Amino acid sequence: MARRRQEPQLEIRKEIALRNLLLALACVSLVSCAQHQTGRVAHAPVPPDRRFDSTLLKPSARRNCALTIVREPGVRGSGLNMYLDGNELARIAAGEAVTVYLRPGRHLLAARPLFSRVAVHRLFLEKGDKVTVRVIDRNGNFELRTADRAWLNSIGKAYHSLVH
Repeated sequence: MARRRQEPQLEIRKEIALRNLLLALACVSLVSCAQHQTGRVAHAPVPPDRRFDSTLLKPSARRNCALTIVREPGVRGSGLNMYLDGNELARIAAGEAVTVYLRPGRHLLAARPLFSRVAVHRLFLEKGDKVTVRVIDRNGNFELRTADRAWLNSIGKAYHSLVH
């Protein structure tokens, strides 16, 4: 009789232990994903020898929209050629960023890696806009994404403190 009472309790303990193990694994995976997404660092500016259109580097009365292109430090490969409206803009290495000043309106930003498909991002800028586009590597395929506002503020301050 005592043996029969222990079997259900043993099963309950095994079930609780299994639930705790699954909960711990879920927590570990969430923490590792959160560290990957929020572990932002300041990015170095692209050196002048890899920026191809110097006229876009300073704002003017007509070019009053700031576009910052940031390549994440973990992105594989060497130089990534960035194009703006069909013209080569810069070759950006991992962990670098460049800010250019554009006229308001529609623009097409493209990232052309050597051995992957071209990533394209369409932008519509209004007067005075400040936009950051992140270059993200998804298993060898590049994506261009507009950064969220909270991240934009933190990276913008860090980048501009390095440049200015």
